[in-house]
Amino acid sequence: MKKCLCLITVVFLMILLSSCSSDQQSIEPENEKPAVTSQEEYVKLDNGNIAAPDGTEYIYLASEGFADVFGSTAFLGKIKDEKPTNIMKGIKIRSGMYSCETDADFNVLKRISPDSEWASYYRKASLPEIDLSPDHCIRFEFIGCMEIYEGENGSPGIEHMSCDEGVKGKSKVKSFLSDVRKQKSPDEAGLYELLENPDGSRGVCYEYGSVYGYFKGETNLAIQLKVRSYNDKAYTISFMDENYDEQEYVLPEKWLSKLEAKPK
Repeated sequence: MKKCLCLITVVFLMILLSSCSSDQQSIEPENEKPAVTSQEEYVKLDNGNIAAPDGTEYIYLASEGFADVFGSTAFLGKIKDEKPTNIMKGIKIRSGMYSCETDADFNVLKRISPDSEWASYYRKASLPEIDLSPDHCIRFEFIGCMEIYEGENGSPGIEHMSCDEGVKGKSKVKSFLSDVRKQKSPDEAGLYELLENPDGSRGVCYEYGSVYGYFKGETNLAIQLKVRSYNDKAYTISFMDENYDEQEYVLPEKWLSKLEAKPK
């Protein structure tokens, strides 16, 4: 009888120890799993700037559509207390901060916000201020829509940052800007009349591509000037000011041919 009781007791203890061991195994990995802390996230500061995990501060620079980066981007981390995803046009995208191709020093970061369809760009607060007006560009290059939107992230390939194509040189850049700013608006130039075809059908005005303006010393950053086609009979180029107000001018075809990136 005693042997029986001892056997029952041993079995009971083995079951109990096994249960404790099982519980411990289910807890330990959870405790060992690194918790997400503010040190591993980007933080939006009270002044609107964003701090990286290492303390580097970034200041808002521009929104997508006004400026752009080329090539691929890589996810760096989420922003503390923000939703982890953004659903753009039915596609789920990770919200947070991204690095830009060839920018080894992380001077400019791309931000995907959880509540906007437009990305934005932030630049190291420690860097000298940059004026993103066209007058400070050192080169302008036209890239067609097909290439832009077929590229990764809907941006041109990184090779355009160093291809040296288009209008370049201080005097040519100045002549280009001066000539374009003297042109009429689409309405003044009667471009909307070009949408009426002789057979009575109506042509289209559509986005034809963009002219990108590059800056000295910037590894991967350009401003974007939209180019529109009016029934393939005339073209315009749009400039935006700091308030994102758009001014559209006729783009003479002589300039369009000089701006075009040459196929490799």
